[in-house]
Amino acid sequence: MHRFILMIVLAGLCCFQTVSAQTGSLSHIFPATYKAGKNIYPEATGRFTPTAAEARRAEEVVRKKLQQINNKTLISLRDNWNFYYRQYVGFIGENGKKIIWINFLWPDDEHERNLAKQIIEVEDGGTHYWNVKADISSGRVFALRINSRG
Repeated sequence: MHRFILMIVLAGLCCFQTVSAQTGSLSHIFPATYKAGKNIYPEATGRFTPTAAEARRAEEVVRKKLQQINNKTLISLRDNWNFYYRQYVGFIGENGKKIIWINFLWPDDEHERNLAKQIIEVEDGGTHYWNVKADISSGRVFALRINSRG
């Protein structure tokens, strides 16, 4: 009985919104079973459920890369880092590398309600909405996509 309850609790941990200890913002890690659109990472060979530590590692990798580039747009991303809600989706890339896609969203009530339900896609909004992929093994950051303003 105890083993069954523990399994339910552990299975549910990845499916709830959490508050990032580093930023205080809401975030959600999607499990490998979540059907993320193929358009997020078409080259992926599989999926995995990132741990909280892996999500933090992905954030560290992205933040470090942003600090290395002195560009007006990227400075805006850095300056607003603690305000964004986040969604994490884990993919297996070439050679079995763990890639985490992070979706950064400007806080609002609708995003808060849907953060753990679905990948939130927003058109326009400029630097309020962006996403990026991070290879947590090598520290490589790629596929930075910042919404246009419209």
